[in-house]
Amino acid sequence: MEGADKIDAYKRIEGESLLRAYVDEWIHVPESFTKTLMSRLSDPGACVYGTCNPAGPGHYLYRDYIKRAEHLDIALWHFTLDDNPWLDDDYKQAIIRENPIGTVFYDRNILGNWVAASGIVFSNFDATKHVVQSPPPTLRPKELRVGIDYGTFNPTAFVSIEKYLVPGRTRPVWYATDEYYWDSTVMCQQKTDGEYSKDLAAYLGGNWIQPERLQRILVESGVEAYENKSGGIEESKVDLNESMDDISKVRLSSEGESTTRAAPACGMHGYHNEAHGPQPQAVEHAPRVARYASTIEVDPSAASFILQLNKDGMRKARPADNDVLNGIRKIATMISVGDLVITARCPWLIRCMQTYSWNPDMMQDEVIKEDDHPIDALRYVVNSL
Repeated sequence: MEGADKIDAYKRIEGESLLRAYVDEWIHVPESFTKTLMSRLSDPGACVYGTCNPAGPGHYLYRDYIKRAEHLDIALWHFTLDDNPWLDDDYKQAIIRENPIGTVFYDRNILGNWVAASGIVFSNFDATKHVVQSPPPTLRPKELRVGIDYGTFNPTAFVSIEKYLVPGRTRPVWYATDEYYWDSTVMCQQKTDGEYSKDLAAYLGGNWIQPERLQRILVESGVEAYENKSGGIEESKVDLNESMDDISKVRLSSEGESTTRAAPACGMHGYHNEAHGPQPQAVEHAPRVARYASTIEVDPSAASFILQLNKDGMRKARPADNDVLNGIRKIATMISVGDLVITARCPWLIRCMQTYSWNPDMMQDEVIKEDDHPIDALRYVVNSL
């Protein structure tokens, strides 16, 4: 048995003559290994068996072998979960929940189709269902984790997620409870590692205030707020016809009734609708309290920033796991099963969740690298779970 997960794994079978071979999870095997393996099956009757979940149609296995199966004497079988009689229904439903309907992961891992990733990445995200005003006011967070996407010319984003043990659920619920966003181009000011470190300390201490210029962008782009009520989650939209002279005030409309209230100092957070009664006072006006992060997952390319954080006493900072596809799948799964909920204190994240898209011009699974910084920060911290 040979491992074939490295680019130079083909060297292990060079010079060998093979009569039978079996490859599992073939889409993860480097192309160089597959080509070498095929060349080693030179004896009469030699053959290779393989299994895998599909990837995109640009993958070499589909492009060079599956599409040419008739010409290469390759036999193909297509199976779904229902074809395995040994899988019980509970397990199959769990697999489906891990690959949410409406995502490319469902098309590939459940339906078994070689399809390209296209359109909105988180097509299963519905802000009216997956965004709430705040975590349950009667519960207390058990853990805080922070993800950081670092940029010099590009924006820098922090996203905090807090763990709550919700009665009636076997798994904890993670709430995205706060965010930081700094766009040096919009603000006409670049920050050093030391300045970002001070910002993180202020952010964790509950003292970060969103700059008015960035608040203005949120309002002008039509960012929406959502309110959590006992009867479910309803939408409360920002009325863009309001005067832009006072960015700290937004009008929220729902069911024909509206109210104008001052937005809290931290930015576009803490929305309230009088038609459904007041929300807990702590959500809207009270300053945030200092919090201790169990881990700070930082963009792994920001080595100097991680060093600065450790130097400044934030020793939980470490390079994040930057597995993009696994992080995307994990976020999509957690959203679908209710393990991840976003609060109205994260308007930049909500905005990006609704626009984050696959790149249609790439043969491999890649996202469009625009306005993705809060998503990257969330992905880093989710990958740590």
